[in-house]
Amino acid sequence: MIHIVSIALGSNLGDKKENINRAICLIKQFSTVTKQAKIYKTEPWGYNTKNHYLNTGVTIETKYSPFQLLKKLKEIEKKMGRIKLRDVYEDRIIDLDILTFDNLKISTKELIIPHPKIAERKFSIVILKDLYLNKLIPGFQVNAQCLLEKCEDKQEVQLVNEV
Repeated sequence: MIHIVSIALGSNLGDKKENINRAICLIKQFSTVTKQAKIYKTEPWGYNTKNHYLNTGVTIETKYSPFQLLKKLKEIEKKMGRIKLRDVYEDRIIDLDILTFDNLKISTKELIIPHPKIAERKFSIVILKDLYLNKLIPGFQVNAQCLLEKCEDKQEVQLVNEV
């Protein structure tokens, strides 16, 4: 069975754009990327650092289950040099988050789908708007514009480039 999944990608260390492109290439080794969002510059969310982020997202078609896909994404993060020392927000070479997975709703210690912070993070919603346009966001049953209108996050999401 083929699943439709949206994944957020972010980097705030090193060559951020190259980190994102490399992660997308690694995702393409096991899934089909059907759409990529624009790349945005954002301030860190949830912690303080001098390093801004580049963020984007992709929609993929994959045969993997949510937990299998999570494992594959964590392998990419590790391969690219991400070291997660503790369970707090911190600078990272790459961050890969499953935003949506078909219309599934999952809530376990390891994985929550849709991603629990989507509606709180303006940049996540902007990425979903690029990926889904005016369509309903899986798991939310509203479009991204509706989520943006309700979002209280006032951080700037600055377009870096079209893809």
